[in-house]
Amino acid sequence: MNEFDPIGFEQLPASPRAVTQHEIDSRRIALARVLEFTRHTIDEVISDPMVRNEVLGFYRLYRFIERYCESYPQGAHNGNDRYGTGQS
Repeated sequence: MNEFDPIGFEQLPASPRAVTQHEIDSRRIALARVLEFTRHTIDEVISDPMVRNEVLGFYRLYRFIERYCESYPQGAHNGNDRYGTGQS
C-alpha cells in the first residue's frame, strides 16, 4: 500500500490520457458487488483491517476473472464443452 491509497485498492492511472466514465463506473460496480457478496459495509472496510483484507482479496479476484473472461471468449479454451474434454 502506498501513502496515497490507505485502503489498498488500485489507483486510477496517472498517465496523461483521460480516464473514461466507464472505467470509473466499472470499478464502482465491482466494489459494490464485492461488498454485497461479503455482506460488509464500506464503514467496516475502513475501520477493520481484517475486513479490508478480505474485501481487497475478493475485489482482486473479481477483477482477475473479469480480465480473464474478456481475454478468452466462450468456447475458445481446451475444447468446446464446459469441462474442456473436447467432446460436444
